[in-house]
Amino acid sequence: MGILGAISCLASVIGAPFGSLLSLHFGWRGGLVGFALLAAVGLAIVFIALDSEITASSRAPAPPELSGRAHSGESALRLPRVWCVALLSGLVGMPAFGATFFAPSAARMNFHLDAVSTAWIISLGYLLGIAVSLVVGILMDRMNRWVVMAGLVACIVPCALLMNDSSLGVFEISTAMVVALSFTAVNQSYGLASDVAVRSQMGNVMGILSLGAGLTGYAGPQLLGILRDRTHSFHAGWTTLAAIAVVSCIDVIFLGATARRTFPAGNQISAIPKEG
Repeated sequence: MGILGAISCLASVIGAPFGSLLSLHFGWRGGLVGFALLAAVGLAIVFIALDSEITASSRAPAPPELSGRAHSGESALRLPRVWCVALLSGLVGMPAFGATFFAPSAARMNFHLDAVSTAWIISLGYLLGIAVSLVVGILMDRMNRWVVMAGLVACIVPCALLMNDSSLGVFEISTAMVVALSFTAVNQSYGLASDVAVRSQMGNVMGILSLGAGLTGYAGPQLLGILRDRTHSFHAGWTTLAAIAVVSCIDVIFLGATARRTFPAGNQISAIPKEG
């Protein structure tokens, strides 16, 4: 998940300049065509990888735990802890979405920066996200993943509050850190799925997690927009992001305790019972 998050951050850093460059030379339609060509390349890579996987699977014997009828367990749709992880995935992403949408406007209003300078603040966040994703990914594999996630989310709180500072340097660094930490937390939340449901339900779990991230990805910027219109300032929005991070941290602690009681071995992917 750390490598996946790092590549996603890298794509975010490259994607905006790539589209802007194509639009500059070929118009906005040219930018869309460029992204369509990239999607086609990605689709070709998926088909190549899928064909290789099918070939390898046909030659290798099925693992013992996959032979016969797989134990499906209780449906993920009926598990409250799965929905709690979906809520977590959405909440931890709200600071990144909020900062990405509103930090440029705040920088223009409070510090009179131009569009290029404000864009660099967000780009810096995703550049930092590459390093943060890799480091957190290593820690998640070597330590208690729930403790690491709680620490990661807790770090968002002071960074979001520092976005209220009147210093441009502090605002830039804290905004970049909020984007990097929040984006990393979203990616790592998908890695927690194996602690709350059996393997045969992972498809349902991933769908539920994506639903949570999608809904809050829409609701977060809307909430910050309402606060900005009501208060004529961005301070309430940044403070709200810090409060959301606090709620997310509580959710992580609750889920971690539940997962340990439900699956004391730590990872139930290998806990599918054999028949016979």
